[in-house]
Amino acid sequence: MKSDIFILPSLSEGFSISLVEAMLCGLPVISTQIGGPSEIITSEKNGFLFDPKDGSQLLFLMQLVCHMTQENKDRLKKNAIERGSDFTVSKYGNSLLKLYFKLHPCPVKQKKF
Repeated sequence: MKSDIFILPSLSEGFSISLVEAMLCGLPVISTQIGGPSEIITSEKNGFLFDPKDGSQLLFLMQLVCHMTQENKDRLKKNAIERGSDFTVSKYGNSLLKLYFKLHPCPVKQKKF
């Protein structure tokens, strides 16, 4: 099954793995402007955010994405993949190790995760 768009219309959402997965797949993402998604998405750069109480905004954004030029879709896709890659296991692991070493310096050489 192929998707053209990913919509996350949650009223409450923490960190959304499915949102990051959609971004890594290069899908245009539309989500409510709440919790985790609003920290992951930069609206109009790597996805779109809308007020969860305003269905007309969702409709507008769906139509906007459906009628985007290929150039804009490609730009959005590139930015979404780039942002989604910030949340891979290796990047997260390396960030966590850097934080640990910063908080408690260790004489042992740092290793990548």
